[in-house]
Order: sequence, then C-alpha cells, then structure tokens
Amino acid sequence: MFSSLFMPNVMRIAFALFLPGKRVAVKPASIIKAWIMSEDFSKGKRGAVVKPDPNKVRITIRLDADIIEHFKGLVHSAGGGNYQTLINDALREHIKAHDKSLEDALRKVIREELKQAG
Repeated sequence: MFSSLFMPNVMRIAFALFLPGKRVAVKPASIIKAWIMSEDFSKGKRGAVVKPDPNKVRITIRLDADIIEHFKGLVHSAGGGNYQTLINDALREHIKAHDKSLEDALRKVIREELKQAG
C-alpha cells in the first residue's frame, strides 16, 4: 500500500489510526507534538502570509446594517467574493459619476466663455 520509506513516522502513526482493525497505542496529542518537534520553524516568519495591497488603507467605519447585508447578499448570490471590495467599487463608481458631472459643468462653462470671447 504505502511504503514506510516515504512516510515520516508521524504520518505512519496518523495513517494507522484510521486503518480499520488496526490498534495503535498512540494518543493524538502525542502525534501533534511529534509532528511539531519534527518540523523546522527556524526560518518561519510571523505575520500575514499574503501581504496587503500597499494601495489599500485600513480604517474603521460604521455603516448601517442594511447596507452591509445588501453587499454581503450580492457576494452570496454571486457565489463568493469580498463584500468590502464591492463597497469599494460602489464608492469608486459614485466618485467617477460625480467627477464626470463636474467635468461636464466645467466644459459647459468653458464653451460659453469661448463663445463670448470670440
């Protein structure tokens, strides 16, 4: 079945625990301890495995519960994702829409000034 040459002792013991008809006089806690002792964590690093996007800023914000539920519902109906990203996208769309209306107003004023000037 599985060769003992390719399985560390801890894995053999853990695997044997799940074989039908096999009895192993080893407690699960000792398996975990043996596994921890067999691993080398000297080069391990603390902190997040995935570094956060440097363009993102962590803030604390209070939003109405119905707003959060709306975005969580969108994520759920889409089959997964991040509701915070959807909120960020909605805010970005809002800013673009309002910036565009400002841009349109400025263009209109400039056209009128150009017509009067010339």
